[in-house]
Parts: sequence; C-alpha cells; structure tokens
Amino acid sequence: MTKTCAIRSQRTKIRIFAGTFLSFVFVALAPAERPRPNPSVLLVMMAEGQNDLSRSGVNVHDCIVVMPDGHFHLERRRQQLPSPSATLGIVDSSLNNDQPRLLQSILDDEAIEKLPPYAQPALPMAVPWSRGFDAKIARDSGVQRVGFWLWRRGTLETSPNSTPDDIKKGWRDSETALRPLLEWLHGIEALNLVSTGRKSNVCEATYSDK
Repeated sequence: MTKTCAIRSQRTKIRIFAGTFLSFVFVALAPAERPRPNPSVLLVMMAEGQNDLSRSGVNVHDCIVVMPDGHFHLERRRQQLPSPSATLGIVDSSLNNDQPRLLQSILDDEAIEKLPPYAQPALPMAVPWSRGFDAKIARDSGVQRVGFWLWRRGTLETSPNSTPDDIKKGWRDSETALRPLLEWLHGIEALNLVSTGRKSNVCEATYSDK
C-alpha cells in the first residue's frame, strides 16, 4: 500500500513538473511584446535607411530618439560594399536652445498631421536602390506613424513597383510633407558629434516592428 502511494505521489509530481515545463516552453516561445512609443516620455523617433546593392554601393541606416527635454539618442550604421560588416556610431547628447523649438514647429505642421499612416512595402524589394524614412510622433491622441519610400528600377510585377497606387500616392505626399523633418535630422547628423560608444539598444527596440 505504501509502495502504491509512493508511485502515485511520484506520478503526480511528474505531471506537475510536465505541466510547469510545458507552460514555461509556451511562454518562452510566445513572441515578446514589443515596446511601443509612449507620448509622455518621448517627442519623436525617426529612422532613415538607404540600400545600394551595386558593387561598391553604400548602405546607411540612421535612427534618432528625441525626448521632450531635448535629450536624444542617435545611431548611425554605414556599410561600404563589398564589405559584409558595417560601422556603428552612437551619440547621446542634448539639443541646443533653437533646435527643440524648430523641431516642434515642424512636428506641429498641419501637413504632417494629416498624412496617411506609414505603409511598409512588401518584402523583399526587387530593386537595386531604395531609400525609406519612418517617423513615430507623439500626439495627444497617441502615436502617429508616417513615412515614405523611394526606389529606382525594378519590374512592374515585383515590390515596390507592384504596390497599390493609393499607397504610392501616400508615399509621394509624405515625402514632400516630411522633407523639413528629414532636413532637421540631417542637420543634427552634420554636427559630427563625438560617439559615446554606448551599446546599441534604443533604436533596435523601438523599430523592431518595422
């Protein structure tokens, strides 16, 4: 009898362990919840990327996160083909007195507020050159995400040429309206601030859902 009870007890422990283990596996395999911009702790996040697949093309991917108090985190990646690796520069700094005011005036432009939501081209894109810009702007009502894509060549049957005409029009309108914002970003990059050498994590987290 004692032996029977011991066996039952052991089986119960095995079932409990198996259930706990399976629960752990399911949690581990479930996709992690990706961080979302919080209007109360950021002003804007921007990402710009250019892919040139020619023999000696240059691929550049930049990202900046600007906080309401003027602090910003900037990451710049540059790859010169045919090298398989890219260089990374990271800057953590603060905007001067004029830059936040100019940035806010751009973000408050009605032309930007009325833009259609950002649309991602179908991947992969079968073109030798492409350039994209993507911004997440904190609004009182939530986060507005806008952006556009430019490209060269490719065939009509493949992305991004095969994108519906209404989305293409949205990209053209967005490229025009967002030009001042992109120029503002390029002005910050032109300051050639010294890299802090910190670990890259902010832009990877905030733009992991592209």
